[in-house]
Amino acid sequence: MRNMKTVRAVAVAACAFAACAADVAPSAKPQARAVVNVVNFVRGCEPRRPMDLVTPLAKEIECNTRHGLPNTILLQYDAMLRDDIMSVARTADPQKTEYGVWIEIVRPLCDAVGIEWRGQEGWDWDYRVVPGFLEAYDPPDRAKLIDELFRLFREKFGHVPESAGSWIMDAWSIGYMKDKYGISAVCICREQDNTDAYGLRGGYSNGAYYPSRKNMLSAARDMANGIRVPVFRMLTPDPIYNYGHGFKFRDSRTGKLRGHVVTLEPAGMGRNPYMVDWYFRTYADRRGMLNLSYMQAGQENSFGWREFGVDIGYPAQAAAIRRHVDAGLIEAETLGETGRRFAADHPENCPQTQVALEDWMGKGRRSVWYNCKNYRANLYQDSNRFFIRDIHKMCDDFAEDHLCAATTNWNELIFTPPVVDAYMFGTNGASGMLEFKGEAIGMLVRPNGGEGLEVECFYADGLKATVLFDQSGIVVRGTPLEIKMRPEWRAAHTFSCGRIGLTFKGYEYSVGCEGRVEPLRDGYRIEPGSGGIRLDMSL
Repeated sequence: MRNMKTVRAVAVAACAFAACAADVAPSAKPQARAVVNVVNFVRGCEPRRPMDLVTPLAKEIECNTRHGLPNTILLQYDAMLRDDIMSVARTADPQKTEYGVWIEIVRPLCDAVGIEWRGQEGWDWDYRVVPGFLEAYDPPDRAKLIDELFRLFREKFGHVPESAGSWIMDAWSIGYMKDKYGISAVCICREQDNTDAYGLRGGYSNGAYYPSRKNMLSAARDMANGIRVPVFRMLTPDPIYNYGHGFKFRDSRTGKLRGHVVTLEPAGMGRNPYMVDWYFRTYADRRGMLNLSYMQAGQENSFGWREFGVDIGYPAQAAAIRRHVDAGLIEAETLGETGRRFAADHPENCPQTQVALEDWMGKGRRSVWYNCKNYRANLYQDSNRFFIRDIHKMCDDFAEDHLCAATTNWNELIFTPPVVDAYMFGTNGASGMLEFKGEAIGMLVRPNGGEGLEVECFYADGLKATVLFDQSGIVVRGTPLEIKMRPEWRAAHTFSCGRIGLTFKGYEYSVGCEGRVEPLRDGYRIEPGSGGIRLDMSL
């Protein structure tokens, strides 16, 4: 166990946001790549119901080996204590397998470092944030938990892990693991609202980014304030429907409406062959692709093989990955390999896109996400209307609520500051989106200048609007924009010459605006100037 003075010194240093390592300069501008990581994350117990946790891992490894796929196996602390799980984990092809750590806090880990376990009675693992995630502990205890986890991993494998994953992970812990152990990659949950005991709203909609030292969800604008380890968003979200509450469908067996998690997970929509094909077409589409198009396949073992291992589930996905790799449409790598290559290619945060011009539901919806170091934004078509559905700023000084103090909540919400957010701003009669004028029919998308994206939005009358994204902001030409929102969000807005100001969780921020802004009772309207409308996100 480390000396407590040393632990507290590390905690203070990390909370002071120590400077990160020197930049790694790429030799040339890298080509855009479509990449898939097969990540099998492994728990050692499932207290909610009887569950065979060994068979799913064995079957996943069997599928990965049969199709010659690189894979990353992330092991929870209690999984590494089980001989049956470890013996199966070691059957994976050593030339194609990377082992890492899955960080959910369990009773044996707390016991090993002398921290009280606060899980539900009789449970050695608990899905709630308190006690199941690092945010439930103060930084000195986070350090003890991480050190013991990495110690056990080194005991089992002879080296420290390169990759670490968790559904949520605070910036302090990411910085600690990078600074002390030199990890190459981190993976966290995709954006979600109220699906589990935590919510993540904002940040890159998908892909990889270097996080701020103050907020693991916010891409670092200035790498002096960043952690030089790429964070990857897991589960491969649907660019159209993985937003807010997602979507509901009517169950053909019961006739009832059901909600669905819209990701590539084979326990959900990812067991549908049509969906899997749509996902690969979408993420491998070169139109509009910038730098990295990232997919993650795999499932945690505690869903059970019967749930996600049916022929149209995990085995079908493994076969689909092999076909797309053989066709040269996508590259399969371990998580650590992708992290190392990202770090070599990109000395700072780079633009990435997710473009879905085909709606698998057949409802005429299209979605274009642009992510960069200053903001993320979503251009959205819903049948015959165009919208900017979402804009979030990246702000190096916007801190997580529990960066350097333990949360006491059973759940946890992590944000980046919203500028437009249909999920949070919208209500009955108010879309919460910036709406275009005109009857929409479709989009054309193309890269613009290497780091930018141009989208032409076509109308039924033959006219069009043009949207240009680059790292400094968004330009919209050919249409005014108007937004209606919830009263409390309208009250959070201020308007001055050339700026739109907002306040969120006590934090004040602003967006530059070229165009004439007209405040409305329930929102605002922007009329274009001679050069259209420009939203400056670099402030």
